[in-house]
This record gives sequence, C-alpha cells and structure tokens, in this order.
Amino acid sequence: MEKIFFFGGSFDPPHIGHIDIANICLNRCDTLIILPAKQSPFKSNKPSASSAQRLELLNLSFHSVDNIIIDDFELNSTKPNYTIYSIQHLKKKFPNTELTLVIGGDQWSNFNDWYKWKDILKEVNIFCLNRSDLINENRYGSPNDVHFIKDFNCKISSTKIREMIKTNPEIARNSLHPGVFSYIMENGIYI
Repeated sequence: MEKIFFFGGSFDPPHIGHIDIANICLNRCDTLIILPAKQSPFKSNKPSASSAQRLELLNLSFHSVDNIIIDDFELNSTKPNYTIYSIQHLKKKFPNTELTLVIGGDQWSNFNDWYKWKDILKEVNIFCLNRSDLINENRYGSPNDVHFIKDFNCKISSTKIREMIKTNPEIARNSLHPGVFSYIMENGIYI
C-alpha cells in the first residue's frame, strides 16, 4: 500500500526547516503532500503573502524534489480549514493509501484543541517531529499510530523570517531556498 504523508501549514514563507521536514518525511513515505492553509484556525492574523504567492514560494522550494505534491485544496476551500476536511479530501483523491499527518511537537501538545481531533486519530497515522524534550508522547493515551522523531530541532520560524526580512533581509537569506529569497525580494513580500 502506498504511504502518503501530508504536511499542512501557512508556509508564510516556506523555509529550510520545511525543506528539512520534507526530506525526513520522504525517507519514510512514497509521496509527500504539502497543504498550504488559507487561514489557520489557531491564528488570528491572515498570512502576509497571498495564496498565489505562497503557492509560488512552495513551488520554488520543492520544484526539484520528486514525490512531492503541492495541493491547493485548503486554499480553495470556502469553509474553515480544519484538518479533518483535508483528510476527507485526500482519502477521496488517493484511495487505498496509508495517510500520515505530519505535525510538530508544539502541535501535538495542543492536539486536543483541534477540531474533531479524536476522528483524526482514527483516520490517519501521526508523524510528529519533536522540537524539544518537553513533549508528552502519551498525552492522548499513546495511540499506536503516532510516531515521534525526537532529535528534530528546528529553530527557524516563518514569523522570525518575516521580521528579519523587514529589518535586514540579508540575515534571512540563509534560512530560505535561494529561489524563495529572490522571489520575496523581487516582489517586495514581507517588506
């Protein structure tokens, strides 16, 4: 059975931490689907870059990587972007596959705040990249289909990168794919 991992987020902008996550995932699955969100239910601010710009930034980040699909389902959705709806979409689009949701340890810590989180645990596996030793792996009864990567330590965040671009763009350069950095500068995004 084909193993498909899917990874959602604002990707505002996508950075080398996202690329590292993709590489880790691709060592464990057949296909990785990137699902940029129109608006995270947990964030009050809309993304700074437009949906079209974030799609282009993702294409620039992953254009040379085989087995990655960038799916705009959430960007085109007319209802709130809840993960359970993305799971339903992916199950229809990719029947007879094993689906795994990719999240960070910070998201796992608050997973019970997610819309229909118990249904998510029933529908898909979870692949959790832990950013710290503070995560409680047994938080939700230690589901069998939750796998943790404990040595993942990403100190980059899209929020910090946007702040760097405003104050000193050159500092952000090393945190971004070269094509992403060029596109941001050429189009004046985050400035």
